[in-house]
Amino acid sequence: MIQLKRILAPTDFSERSISSIVTASDFASQFDAELQILHVVYNPYPYGGGAYEAVVDSRPQLKAAARKQLENLPGPPWEGLLNISRHVRFGHATVEILAHSMRHDIDLIVQNTHGRTGLSRFLIGSVAENVVRKAACPVLTVRGTGNESAVPKKILVATDFGMHSENALRYAAEFAERFGAELHVLHAATEHITASPAISFHDDLDVRARRPLEALCIAKSHPTVTLHKELRIGPAVGTILDYVKEFEIDLVVVGSHGRNALVQVLIGGVAERVVRHAPCSVLTVHHPEHEFVKSLANAELACL
Repeated sequence: MIQLKRILAPTDFSERSISSIVTASDFASQFDAELQILHVVYNPYPYGGGAYEAVVDSRPQLKAAARKQLENLPGPPWEGLLNISRHVRFGHATVEILAHSMRHDIDLIVQNTHGRTGLSRFLIGSVAENVVRKAACPVLTVRGTGNESAVPKKILVATDFGMHSENALRYAAEFAERFGAELHVLHAATEHITASPAISFHDDLDVRARRPLEALCIAKSHPTVTLHKELRIGPAVGTILDYVKEFEIDLVVVGSHGRNALVQVLIGGVAERVVRHAPCSVLTVHHPEHEFVKSLANAELACL
């Protein structure tokens, strides 16, 4: 069973980031979790100098202004939560979000893919993508504005039957049960030449895809979940995105290999491209999970 005890929702006070807080509050209510809302006051002069000293001198006023904004965020959905805290940090958004998530042992980060800078900033090196890549915990990226909730009714988990996919399936099944959502399990098989001429593509596909897909079972642990399994031929990202549109999926859950796949992710891994192009929310789950960022050197985080 998935237990979410602490959920983090970073905000830059834009309308879009408010929607991630609304979604985070829905998850916090469902899991009886603490909701932590974080705003990072940007430091434009990290390397010292006169301008840096001026910023340092104004920190108390900047933090006070940010905290006042946090206390007066519009929209009532999260006000009914019993356990909510607000935090202000000073520095680089990516570094401070990751540092906060590690320091407070966050179980889920909920963030919007668009901030004040819009789509043009959701590229390699943006805050959203760096948090998805580096966070030790799962990251839920939300597409929405204002007080719109992103509670899922149809959840898709993409699997290649690896350990990272098994971890993603655990989250997808738990969320489907908690929110009463349909669960769709999709495997995208690519056409390739079989190892032996005596083995047909159909027989090979049966062994490496159809049978493992049929063997997946969540009925014992999540008996109330409506489950759909689908096997399709084609490239992973395109197949996932086509399925999302066809079935009007609300949430895609994808697994990432964690540190061992860092190079792959940096050049455009499946998880990253799904986050970038999916029209719905995406939950990225690393494997291994909480060990991922905790083993990164501080110097590596500082280079973001």
